[in-house]
Amino acid sequence: MKLSTLVFLLLIYCPGTNAIGFAEGTLRMDYLHTGGNRTSDSIKFVELIDEAQKWSGLLESSDKLLRGDYQFTITDQSTRQVLFTNSFSSVYSDWAMSVEYKEKQRTFEESIRFPKPSDDFTVTLFKRDLSVKGQPFVKFWEKSFVLKKEKIRALRKLNIKSEMIIESGSPEKKVDVVIIAEGFTKADETNFFEQAKQVTRKLFSYSPYKEYQSHFNVRAIFPVSEQRGVAIPSKEYYPSTALSVYSEALGMTRYALTLQNNQLRDIAANVPYDTIIILTNSNKYSAAGIYGAYTIVPAFEQRSGFLMAHEFGHHFAGLADEYFHSTPGYEKSKAIIEPYQPNITIGKTRKTIKWRDLIGDKTPIPTPWQEQDDSNLQNYSSTVGAFEGAFYSKYNYFRPSESCLMRLNGKNIEFCTVCKEAIIQMIKAYSK
Repeated sequence: MKLSTLVFLLLIYCPGTNAIGFAEGTLRMDYLHTGGNRTSDSIKFVELIDEAQKWSGLLESSDKLLRGDYQFTITDQSTRQVLFTNSFSSVYSDWAMSVEYKEKQRTFEESIRFPKPSDDFTVTLFKRDLSVKGQPFVKFWEKSFVLKKEKIRALRKLNIKSEMIIESGSPEKKVDVVIIAEGFTKADETNFFEQAKQVTRKLFSYSPYKEYQSHFNVRAIFPVSEQRGVAIPSKEYYPSTALSVYSEALGMTRYALTLQNNQLRDIAANVPYDTIIILTNSNKYSAAGIYGAYTIVPAFEQRSGFLMAHEFGHHFAGLADEYFHSTPGYEKSKAIIEPYQPNITIGKTRKTIKWRDLIGDKTPIPTPWQEQDDSNLQNYSSTVGAFEGAFYSKYNYFRPSESCLMRLNGKNIEFCTVCKEAIIQMIKAYSK
């Protein structure tokens, strides 16, 4: 390969620089996602927003981990060169697992963010087909943009107080986490920043975050709410808050959501960010973690440390739940297909398991474990194996470890080896 060609390719695939194909900056595309009631997904474009800050997301222009339900590409119109790809999940994709999805049509706000192209470009959205082997991405929407003709909203910074909790370096080279206040009034400002520091300490008390803390910047920002708390529909309590977070979402008492995506993104963009944590002024066990969207954690729930680690595992690393009890409100597919998430499998033999390289030669597959109530079983509690029971099902799905933060809450529970590796992979995708 000629040196000039090599340099050209390196420039194209470095979105954090002023490379060929990119200008300096970050664009966001807001759109509406409609579906349900046995209708096909539809997308309605809303607007492009210039976030007025350098790109601080993925270090490379191609998402190699692909841990979301959706994927998008940014393509240069003149060269047809794919400039950038990323995968993500959304509130819509969580709702699509609910019973309501089959009965009702709804519309959700969604966004994608990407390094600002320097010329006309095309956005293409893909959706995973979860019903077939390999769960491939299938194209379902596309729109082209002519920069000279396109109206792009310039994002104005809001008058919101912020504090740096962990500062490790330039946003372009670190994982940038923003913690946003929800349901905290003006009088709660000091309390919010203290709680933000506490949940940060709790998150970085777990491996591998504590070993990789120098790869993170963490900021807290304080949009003021008029009233305290979050909405609790069963009690007909609907406070006026910055993000309108509500508990008991999707028919699950322990699930919280905000549907105000555009407002959330406008607030978050006041600082450099890759991931969003919404810290609620609540002591109710009501939380969420959606890959590429956000984490919601109640500040005053006694298990906030576990909730922070577990839900951030979903949101940041794309980890699946490893517990096997059914979840009210969710309706799983009856088809048993290898899931794309890195920490669950349907593989029943060593060669079909994703993490087979981490399994010892003498470890039986499937791996017996204590809940099977056989006192004669060898103890494999600290072993990487294939333990049946995961992904809301007691049978057919396997997890890597007997215990893990993606399954259990306990004093000495940590992430299992496979989940740690998955988290480290994501850290390295955003930082160096």
